[in-house]
Amino acid sequence: MVAVVAVTALLAALVVVVAAGRGNRRVILYGDSLAFEARDFFALSLQRGSDVEVVDRTFGGTAICDRLDGMRRDLHDLQPSAVVLEFVGNNVTPCMGGPAGPLTGDDLVQKYRDDARTATKIFAGVGVRVYWMGAPPTATPETGDFARVRRGYEAESGRLTFATPPLPRVSYVDAGQAVLDGGRFAATLPCLPSEGTGEGCVDGRIAVRALDGLHFCPVRAGPGDDRCPVYSGGAVRFGLAMAQPIRSDLSL
Repeated sequence: MVAVVAVTALLAALVVVVAAGRGNRRVILYGDSLAFEARDFFALSLQRGSDVEVVDRTFGGTAICDRLDGMRRDLHDLQPSAVVLEFVGNNVTPCMGGPAGPLTGDDLVQKYRDDARTATKIFAGVGVRVYWMGAPPTATPETGDFARVRRGYEAESGRLTFATPPLPRVSYVDAGQAVLDGGRFAATLPCLPSEGTGEGCVDGRIAVRALDGLHFCPVRAGPGDDRCPVYSGGAVRFGLAMAQPIRSDLSL
């Protein structure tokens, strides 16, 4: 699990905007440390040659419940065209606590399902496109719970809204597949054509996961608000995979 985040740092991260200036279309990225690591590549993919503004609402250790009030404000203040949500299943912030401590197991999974439904209603109910992102499997003890959380997001994609016209507004994207090898956890993957020795490609393969079995940065990084100090092949792949369906739907 990611480290416990400081409340003051979380509040400071709420208003970070990636794109300078105001675009005609706005996409908000909500997420935890995995989305944070991939956010630059996600934003660059959407903004390249387009009029899209990407607003960053990512920070390590956060859960859906940390963002629900902010989502309501963002809907009113920012009027997004689409929102992207990636939360692996963290339980380290106060809203993920129960009488006996941090929620785990069935309680954690149910909390994420309830909060995912609330987040979906906030946006999809008024016609905003919602993309739930599946994070990649991990090599951690929590991987079973994380898989159940992902399945809850997948169920959200079957929801119809009362928007006009009454079309599906909610999608599930298994973006984590971009850093897997045949559907399984992989510490390294074949290098992309753009990845050479300078990016860390060795004998045709490059590191895509961190030593902790959860994150992407191939070297030890700082707190949840620090960028990876070296090229991160996993973050590149995950960021581009998150952006691809939005690019297609917005015809970028």
